Amino acid sequence: MKNVLGRDAWWLETSEIREKYNSDLLDFVPQNSEPSTQGPMDVWVRNTLHSIMEGMEKPISILDIGCNYGKHLGMFKNEMGIDEVWGTDVSEKIKAISHDYVKRYFGYSERDIPIRVGFFEDMKWSRSFSITFCSNVIEHIPDWFEFFTNLLYISKRASLVIVPKDQSWNWTEDHVHIFDDEKILEMNNYAINNGFVSRTDIVEDNTSPGQYWYCILYTK
Repeated sequence: MKNVLGRDAWWLETSEIREKYNSDLLDFVPQNSEPSTQGPMDVWVRNTLHSIMEGMEKPISILDIGCNYGKHLGMFKNEMGIDEVWGTDVSEKIKAISHDYVKRYFGYSERDIPIRVGFFEDMKWSRSFSITFCSNVIEHIPDWFEFFTNLLYISKRASLVIVPKDQSWNWTEDHVHIFDDEKILEMNNYAINNGFVSRTDIVEDNTSPGQYWYCILYTK
């Protein structure tokens, strides 16, 4: 089921929210402490990547779609030892914050971890990635199904998708979809029909009891 708002209308309607988020983002980025990647979703990502990377042909590449301030970019490159790490986001300001973050905490330059700016579903890729990763993004996308199909299209071996479950508890004005079991089934059926195997885990936020995420792994 598609949202009634088209992307242009959504982009205009959420412009003030987005500008405020861009301005406030530095308040959420660790300034004087080591970055934390010990949250329940981070643990799921780490354990899942370890399991699928065993025996995967090298070099391994990963694309973080909606990379935000870059926490996972640094984790993928530094801790997980992934050979090639890329990111995307819709904002030049967020790109700058992310590059500053990964340089400050992990020592990586813009050349080490490239970030493309724009709508992912409009990006023309002349390549694919071993793994694609998308966390807390798809609920913001008006045509989430197009976004999802493009994500799988450039995934050579695996894709990790994290989305809030029945997210009325996490609703913000720039969210345009609530994901429930029906939507997840639609995603999984599409993936299966296109050669992927799907596994859906439900992970609780241990800092906010009662808040859950779908953590989905697609492999082929």
